[in-house]
Amino acid sequence: MPQVLVIAPPDSSLASLLQSADLPEFAPVFASAEDASSSQLAEAEIVFGAPDAIAPLLRHCSRLRWVQSTWAGVRPLIQESPRGYQLTALKGVFGQLMSEYVLGWILALERRIIERAYDRSWNTANDRSVAGRRMGIMGTGSIGSEVARASAALGIKVVGMNSDGRDVVGFDRCYPGTQRLAFAHGLDYLVSVMPETPATDGLVDGELIATLANDALFINGGRANCVVEDELLAALQS
Repeated sequence: MPQVLVIAPPDSSLASLLQSADLPEFAPVFASAEDASSSQLAEAEIVFGAPDAIAPLLRHCSRLRWVQSTWAGVRPLIQESPRGYQLTALKGVFGQLMSEYVLGWILALERRIIERAYDRSWNTANDRSVAGRRMGIMGTGSIGSEVARASAALGIKVVGMNSDGRDVVGFDRCYPGTQRLAFAHGLDYLVSVMPETPATDGLVDGELIATLANDALFINGGRANCVVEDELLAALQS
């Protein structure tokens, strides 16, 4: 049985969940990043935990074969060099939550839900339906695909952007990153669920923002590195 080290305190919720699962071939050792002993690190073949907690420990894991992140992203780990192990991120977990977050905000803004909650008389302002609107999702992995599926159920037309423009189920069309301006052209909703990598730095800049519909909504459910904040603020103020 491989030696599994979970970087989490023994009394943490993660430890409780793993200990209660019926996994007879899985006998992990639990330790916080601060309390992991040199022998635990040296013997670990599989390490499981948050990337920022794991990254400083890896140089001490001489038998390491596999690292499993508890995040969807792995940026602190890909910065470690060299990397002679299998690295996997958490997939198929956050799609439902992110779909609710994205659509919750879009519906709240388009249907003026927050504004109307404070009304004390009939508000004659027109709401805007989401049906027929165009959404572009930056990132077509498990999270982006789930957001696309949920959005399409409301009649939203969805396009995606990924590294090479490959087709992905649930998207009307996908664009490569090299065609990001064509992807963004005329979008009513721009949604980013990008991880933090060098390839995603600064994708949402003033040039891209200028191609969106004038009253477009931008929801960043991914990492902040994809946004050039000064140019976003300038666009909002113009």
